[in-house]
Amino acid sequence: MDYDFIIVGAGSAGCVLANRLSADPKNKVLLLEAGPEDKNFWIHVPLGFGKTLTNPNVNWRFESEPETHAAGKNDYLPRGKVLGGSSSINGMVYMRGQRQDYDHWGQLGCRGWSYKDVLPYFRKAESNARGADEFHGGDGPLQVSDLPDVTPIVRAFLAAGQEVGLPLNPDFNGAEQEGIGLTQVTISKGRRNSVAQAYLKPARSRPNLHVETQAHAHRVMFDGTKAVGVSYDIKGLVKESKASREVILSGGAYGSPHLLQLAGVGDPARLKAVGIDVQHALPAVGAAMQDHQIFRMRWRLKGKLGTFNERVHGLRALAEGARYFINKTGVLTNPTNPVNAFFRSRLELASSDIQLQFFPGSYRSIRDRTLDKEPGVTLGPTLLRLESRGSVHAKSADPDVDPAIHTNVLGTEADRETTIRAMRFTRSLMETAAMRPHYDHEIGPGTDAQTDDELLAYAREIGGSNWHPASTCKMGVDSDPGAVVDTALRVRGIQNLRVVDASVMPTVVSGNTNAPTIMIAEKAADLMLSR
Repeated sequence: MDYDFIIVGAGSAGCVLANRLSADPKNKVLLLEAGPEDKNFWIHVPLGFGKTLTNPNVNWRFESEPETHAAGKNDYLPRGKVLGGSSSINGMVYMRGQRQDYDHWGQLGCRGWSYKDVLPYFRKAESNARGADEFHGGDGPLQVSDLPDVTPIVRAFLAAGQEVGLPLNPDFNGAEQEGIGLTQVTISKGRRNSVAQAYLKPARSRPNLHVETQAHAHRVMFDGTKAVGVSYDIKGLVKESKASREVILSGGAYGSPHLLQLAGVGDPARLKAVGIDVQHALPAVGAAMQDHQIFRMRWRLKGKLGTFNERVHGLRALAEGARYFINKTGVLTNPTNPVNAFFRSRLELASSDIQLQFFPGSYRSIRDRTLDKEPGVTLGPTLLRLESRGSVHAKSADPDVDPAIHTNVLGTEADRETTIRAMRFTRSLMETAAMRPHYDHEIGPGTDAQTDDELLAYAREIGGSNWHPASTCKMGVDSDPGAVVDTALRVRGIQNLRVVDASVMPTVVSGNTNAPTIMIAEKAADLMLSR
């Protein structure tokens, strides 16, 4: 079948593009998604993220190659494989990053991507429960709200942050990011507001928009150096669709470079080594991946403080379930991190380079999110500006074989030093007058770990990706050998082919990546429609 636009990937970017491009009835749009419709019950229940984190029906469940600097372990890397992509399984934290992130993009030569240029697109996407203002939109598709409830442990941690000198920040997406405060979330009326719900659902009735689920893209098809369509598999049946105007890759920081490589666009030596014919030499594809790295620390609490552990076990769990089904309130309406803090690991830094994520509960492991029966808290100091770089490269010409992903966690001495400083600061928060009376003991790393080497050993064991991969198809100017796409997100050297997702970020933003990815898609739609 023939279309004007074919979008590969119905995630945080793809659903936005499908809505905006199909708003003009003259545009015939095909949206391909490898996963199913977003009908899984736990997708829509905010606290259900623990149920979808490892569910193969809605999750790609990638794993890294053995990580050299992290005890040789394979890092678990969940990605959404469902309508809405990772916005259907993420923690629902609405965070844009810092003004300086985008101004840095502009300084790198990406004109049109400085903060003043992207702010209108953040506002266009958003309908903030607090109303429109200089920084926020009031009538966009994406519903952004305040936390449904604030428990005693949340209030205590807010006080702890202020006790160590962090300013109370009522809006991380406003004038400044630094400080500690409550998180705004992509939750509406007690339900997750994914891009599938916010953008795609309102557009599904348009006759010029066709959505194919369970459609695993195999290759981009070319006529010379011009992209003309996509080959994809639906339950064993291979189909081909043509695009008269553009093919748009929105498969994310793992999926988009992998699909380019399968199509023969990438490093010629790597492609030939795995049996892929070279279509166009572009060595930077999949290289220099940037991500955030998190090192979760846990404490056992005492008393009734409103942790997730207390609220989802026994009779209390039944009561909370009833509350949710009756009026969409209670613990099930919560995001992953009700509190965040941003701070500088060194005073001489101009802005925050650490994000501290507060999870009001404790669980067995990152793969097994079964909550402990005893109350606990998990604090995740997260490195935002890393020196280490990872990569994504095809291991085979077979599209069903996952790419080789290297996160390179703790890959440089500077990253290791910053990790230790961040962990020590996190401990200082728990030793404040606000928090010390509420905890019984430190579970991990435990008080036996005191030296830098002991803390680093723990970080190697438990540290890994915070699931914010970016920059594998990074945007840049022609003189930049590391650039895969230009500032209009067009693949260099190829006609009618763009990449629109987090992979195009020149540098990863200082915070969660869902909101910035939506912004990128909003701006890309205007670029494609010549607005």
